[in-house]
Amino acid sequence: MKTEKIARLLPEIFQATVGTSGPLDGFLAAQEQLHEPSETAINQFSEQLNPRLSDPAFVYMLAYWMDLDYLFDGPPEAPHFAAGVGRMRELIATAARNGRERGTEKTLIRFLETATGCKGFRVETDLGGTYHIRISAPKEARTFETLVRRVIAGEKPAFATFDLQIDD
Repeated sequence: MKTEKIARLLPEIFQATVGTSGPLDGFLAAQEQLHEPSETAINQFSEQLNPRLSDPAFVYMLAYWMDLDYLFDGPPEAPHFAAGVGRMRELIATAARNGRERGTEKTLIRFLETATGCKGFRVETDLGGTYHIRISAPKEARTFETLVRRVIAGEKPAFATFDLQIDD
């Protein structure tokens, strides 16, 4: 808040002495500086809510808000995402769309590709077993096998079972 705006909040008797280089001017200048960090944070809050622009530490908070924390390794006070914070940024950015289209093969593949950065996931259905699917993953996804299993378990239809096959 600028000095002029703060001064307008004061009683008229004080406002009359603003700009006379007295102690009130020093007090108002100090108040302006004290308000600056808070105002900067408030003005940039929309950037913090954008997962692609926010501070890396805040990305994890956004992931909690989007209910993606089941993908984290480590304790809650020090979360870690195996594929890196950049991949988590993209998962958060696509969370609304993935939520709307949840339970489809297309969405599961998109989620896996976004989470790992690997292309080439395939979902096979109609394997003879009721409510059973097989997910074939590209060999590059072997590094993220634990993450891939978590994604599948969390994003597949609740009634379905699955097998994971990683290409050689």
